[in-house]
Amino acid sequence: MGSPEVKKQNFPRIFKIQDPLELNPFQDISDYLFCFIWWGWFKGHVRSAEVKLLKHKMM
Repeated sequence: MGSPEVKKQNFPRIFKIQDPLELNPFQDISDYLFCFIWWGWFKGHVRSAEVKLLKHKMM
């Protein structure tokens, strides 16, 4: 039953990344929230610009 240890030695970086204790969940959540808010703001501005263009074309 030494195969898990061998895998850990062969792929130390992968195990470090996948270790839940080393990841900061709050950091991930804040990153997701930032991306979500930024994307929503960006889409909102693009949509309002498209609506303005459509109204301008219809006039």
